Amino acid sequence: MARSDAKDSGEKLQIAILTLAMTGAGFALVTLIFVLFINPSASDRAARAAGDYAKLHKLLTSQEMQELRATAKRSAGQDNTKTLTDIVVETLSTYGLEYKSIKPAVTKSIKPGLDEVRQSLGLQPASLVAILQYVATVESAKRTFQTLSLDLTHSKKKRSAPEDELWVANVEFRDYVSK
Repeated sequence: MARSDAKDSGEKLQIAILTLAMTGAGFALVTLIFVLFINPSASDRAARAAGDYAKLHKLLTSQEMQELRATAKRSAGQDNTKTLTDIVVETLSTYGLEYKSIKPAVTKSIKPGLDEVRQSLGLQPASLVAILQYVATVESAKRTFQTLSLDLTHSKKKRSAPEDELWVANVEFRDYVSK
């Protein structure tokens, strides 16, 4: 009788293990069906993500982006050694402007190792667009350049059309220079 009891308990253990394995396989199969077939939005999202990746890859490897990266590397490596006065005077000819008065640059020490440089100039009568473009170009030449003041007044010369109006400008720029 001892043999039949041992045989029965072994069969019961095999049945329990087989039942648990089949139940686990059944749950895995049901989960797989839910993931692959019943949730179609997951495959749509994956397809959209793959499409977005392809577009991004195409954009980043385009010739224009390569040129932009090369330009950024070149400009980051350059140290703009021109002074505020040099840039103020050189930029005038770009917009066909002339100065009627230019004061020497005034340097003031703010703290050890840092100076403030101010440059003032008065412009000959010119169009408003040329004056504003000039000021914007000077200010964007270096990150430390700032426009402190821009005083505009009508020129006394009369013009026939409003777009021919001339303006007189007095501009003061500021730059911070480290020693």
